[in-house]
Amino acid sequence: MKSIAVVAVALLGLASAVNVEICKHQTKGDCVTIDVIGCTNFPGGWNDQVSSVDTGAAECVFYENGSCGGGAWTTRGRQNTVPTNQNDKFSSVRC
Repeated sequence: MKSIAVVAVALLGLASAVNVEICKHQTKGDCVTIDVIGCTNFPGGWNDQVSSVDTGAAECVFYENGSCGGGAWTTRGRQNTVPTNQNDKFSSVRC
């Protein structure tokens, strides 16, 4: 029984959240930090609003549709702008 508990604790560690900052303006203006675990849809009011991001050390993929669908952009760290053709189009993220 102890081995099952150890495995469960180890798996919980694998599912730890990545803190990602998404911003409505370039160069990190009007931002919110979200906890990303697996595929994470943006919170209310942030769909199709993102112009800059900061993923810290994590590599993340930002998607144009909810549930991690549609066009995607992969990045890591602070990005003062997102690709011009995807500005204000992202709806979800996976790290």
